[in-house]
Amino acid sequence: MNRRDFSAALLATGAGATAALPLFASAQGGTPTEGTQFLKIDPPQPQTVAGKIEVLEFFTYACPHCAEFEPTLEPWIKKLPADVVLHRVPAPFLMNAENFMRTYYTLDTMGQVDAMQQKMFNALHVEHQRLEKPA
Repeated sequence: MNRRDFSAALLATGAGATAALPLFASAQGGTPTEGTQFLKIDPPQPQTVAGKIEVLEFFTYACPHCAEFEPTLEPWIKKLPADVVLHRVPAPFLMNAENFMRTYYTLDTMGQVDAMQQKMFNALHVEHQRLEKPA
């Protein structure tokens, strides 16, 4: 990945995180303030699911921070309000990015992300399995 692609991905991550701030603020009981807790994106990004708040999680199975965050994210996903949808986006950084991206999209196509997401992180970061080949 070149620097320009990485910068674009980082900017998109920040935009996604900023869009999620109102959710966290409302969960804490406060009203978010524009310019303090969030920044308005203008023009707004197009929605993939009309009428829903979209939260994007950029991750890679190779990332130890993503692996640490997954047990916190899973219960949160189960409690999402009806007007919120989470989209996981495998990011092309760190080792073996293409293989891990293909793995995620294969699991997604098979409807197995929920069952296998934590298992993938455990295989890499707990069991130290080498998963650098598609087989």
